[in-house]
Amino acid sequence: MSCVGRETWAVTPEVDKRGRGNKSEAGKATESSGFSNRPLQQAREIVLHSIDRANDVIHGRKHFDEALRLVLTAAQTSKSRDA
Repeated sequence: MSCVGRETWAVTPEVDKRGRGNKSEAGKATESSGFSNRPLQQAREIVLHSIDRANDVIHGRKHFDEALRLVLTAAQTSKSRDA
């Protein structure tokens, strides 16, 4: 193995071989730091439903919770109409 090959091998991280339910250290650190993916997912729902509504939230014309409630209500109405 050349010198370059050894150096590359030394900095290459090991392949992660975790099974089901075994979380990575990075994932544990994120959870324990108080960050939750839930608000991010909710914000994505608002953006996917209506970019205008998302802009209202960004510019302070509408509260996040109100926009989310409207999006969820519209989704429920759409589901019940389709059924």
